[in-house]
Amino acid sequence: LIHVYGTERPFGLLAGKTSTPVAIDMQGLLIEVQRAYFGRLRWHERLRVGLLYGYLDIRARAALESVALRQCRYFLGRTLWDRSHQAELAPSGAYFAVHRLLRPEFAQAEWRSGAVQHYTIYTTTSCVPYKALDVAIEAVRILKARYPGVHLRVAGTIPAHGYGGYLRRQVERWGLHSHVTFLARLSGAEIACELGRAHAFVLTSFIENSPNALAEA
Repeated sequence: LIHVYGTERPFGLLAGKTSTPVAIDMQGLLIEVQRAYFGRLRWHERLRVGLLYGYLDIRARAALESVALRQCRYFLGRTLWDRSHQAELAPSGAYFAVHRLLRPEFAQAEWRSGAVQHYTIYTTTSCVPYKALDVAIEAVRILKARYPGVHLRVAGTIPAHGYGGYLRRQVERWGLHSHVTFLARLSGAEIACELGRAHAFVLTSFIENSPNALAEA
């Protein structure tokens, strides 16, 4: 058995090139992601931060994804999203419901209201516009008028260019340096620690299935 985890990369195309059974583990689908790729960014913002190449890349990989889904016979999934998309895109395939495995750090950690840092919001994200981190940053700008101690802590790589640069300019333009912290990539134990002391977890994506970040929270 060849287990292909997600369809973001073309490994699912193996289903049409081997007699070995291939099972695709359903994750976020590029066919859906491409529709929400730009989030709420306007055209001039999309051009200024250089997002067109990323969008064209997503579209090209979504076309390969469609081929892989049509060729594959076996699918694993956890959600109604998985089941309904498999039924639509690969109706002749066999679907198997499976459970998610989380790293042990998240099973062992515990959230206690008395131990939180009040008004601290945590999120784990990727630096792409459909994840909508710009929405979370603008929400902090609005919230700080009523809650001066509000603080958004962001795990994930946020570069200084492209969409990452756009996010950093947002923080600078609205004077949010003391309200937004980019934490870079964190280990499982570090994420569990951040979640344990956060007042709230936020997921701002315009399109999602059932992300690990939400399950961990």
